Amino acid sequence: MIGVNMIIPNIEALSMTELRYIAIKHGIDGADQLNQEDLIEALHDFYDEFGRGLPTMSALYSPSTQKRFLNSLVEESNDYQIGELPGVVDLPDMYSETSIHLLLKDPSWAHAYWSVCPSEMEKLTKNGKTVSFFLRVNQSENGDKVVDSFDISVDIEDTSWTVNLPKKGNTYFVSLHYTDSTGESGILCSSNRVKSCAGYYYRNPEALLENEDAFYLMFSSIVTKGGVLVDSSPMHELFDNLDAIRGNTL
Repeated sequence: MIGVNMIIPNIEALSMTELRYIAIKHGIDGADQLNQEDLIEALHDFYDEFGRGLPTMSALYSPSTQKRFLNSLVEESNDYQIGELPGVVDLPDMYSETSIHLLLKDPSWAHAYWSVCPSEMEKLTKNGKTVSFFLRVNQSENGDKVVDSFDISVDIEDTSWTVNLPKKGNTYFVSLHYTDSTGESGILCSSNRVKSCAGYYYRNPEALLENEDAFYLMFSSIVTKGGVLVDSSPMHELFDNLDAIRGNTL
């Protein structure tokens, strides 16, 4: 059974097999004989009975109600439990390989996730040695030679990290390193490479100085209706580039 933070399916988006499976798990009479429309109605009634009305599709897509990391198929809840959905299996806590992967999230951030093979951990901690891990974020301008890097300390229990990409338009990869209690250190694995995108105005900030309409359009995207400036790292960097250009022309 799913724990306290379970999920309630958006039943309108489920297949007949999934609807029937859930209805049977909830003990709804005649679930195996009901059609799709009747199954949806029965499940609506079931959840309403427990004081948990299912959301409408419009509510699911509302920014004020949609939960992070959940899509339109599920909604977070804390007051009822359902069984597992058919065909859905839990991901393993670890894999029998040592590898690290990097996914680009946006121009400023990437998501790194990794696993260390249990046999590799046994070697690292052999003879009572203790070990610590760290990530090295490598930056290259042309995709080949590393021009800069920085390290991030992580716990041995960690399996993922959100990585900052300092300079847009460059290529990045991460590597997982270890240091043990004897002073020995080394690299365990390296990730794939991702390129952080740099928009036209980021690469050509002077174009905004030549186009007043484009400047105000860009600026309006980070100001709320109440006139509050939104904290946007990409936009702050863009305006820093503009300030640098203006300073050089004064």
